[in-house]
Amino acid sequence: MAPVLLAPEIVRRIIFYLTHDPRPGLEVLPPEYWNRRPDARQYVSVSRFWRDEIEREAFDHLSLGLNRLSQLNSIVTARRRAYVRSIRIYIKLPEPRPWRSRETDDEKLRNNQAFQTVLEAFLQTLSQWDAAEVHRDGIKLTFWAPKPPEEPPAELRGISIPLGQWEPRYRKSVLELVDPERIARLPSVVAITKLEILASSYLQRNFSAAAICVLLAKLPATKVVFLDWWKTLKFVRMRNGNFPSPLPPKRMLN
Repeated sequence: MAPVLLAPEIVRRIIFYLTHDPRPGLEVLPPEYWNRRPDARQYVSVSRFWRDEIEREAFDHLSLGLNRLSQLNSIVTARRRAYVRSIRIYIKLPEPRPWRSRETDDEKLRNNQAFQTVLEAFLQTLSQWDAAEVHRDGIKLTFWAPKPPEEPPAELRGISIPLGQWEPRYRKSVLELVDPERIARLPSVVAITKLEILASSYLQRNFSAAAICVLLAKLPATKVVFLDWWKTLKFVRMRNGNFPSPLPPKRMLN
C-alpha cells in the first residue's frame, strides 16, 4: 500500500497538538494561547519539515541576558537566524539598597556598568549576523531593565507597602552608558530593523536619551523606533538640554 501523504496544513496541526499543552487553570483558552511543551524538541528528528516547523516557533522570540548572549551564536546557527522575529535583551541590575533609601552615586554607577556590559555583549554577538541570513522583515529589538519586584524585603514582611514602591526612587533616574566612545568603536548590527523602548515606568527603568541615540547609531538598518519621546525629552531637559547628535534620517518615531 502506498503511503498516505497528508497536506502540510494537517501536518502542522498534528505537530502543534503534539508539542503544546493548555495553560494550567486556563484550559478554556483557544489553542493559540497554549504553551509549548519543554520536550517539543524530541520531534525535530521526524523529518526536515517537522524540524523546520518546531524550530520556527522555538526561535521566533529570543529573550537574552548576559549569559545567553555569550552562547547565542553557537545555538542560533545561520539556518535558524531566519526564524528570529524579535529579541528582548534583559539587563539584570545589581541588587538595590532598601526601597526607602535614595539611590546613591555608587548604585547608579553599578547599574550603568551593568547596562554598558550587556550592550557591548549584544553588539559583539549580533554584529556577526548577516542581513541576508535573517527574516526578510528583519528583527524587532527591545530592552528590558526591570525594577525590583514589588515585594518587601525580609525585614519588612507583614508590613503594608504601597504598589509602585520603587516609582518615586527611580522617577528621575536613567540608565546611562559609562563609556559611549567604547560602544561607538564596536561593530554595527545590521539584522535589527525595529527598536522598541518600553515606556512603563512602573515596570522598568528609564534609559537616557544619549544612550538611545548611541545605540541607534549602531543599528543602521533600523527603520522604525517606538519610544516614549516626550519622556525622553523630559530627561533631556533635566540634563540641561545636553542632547546628543540628531537621530538618523528616515526613521519613524512613535
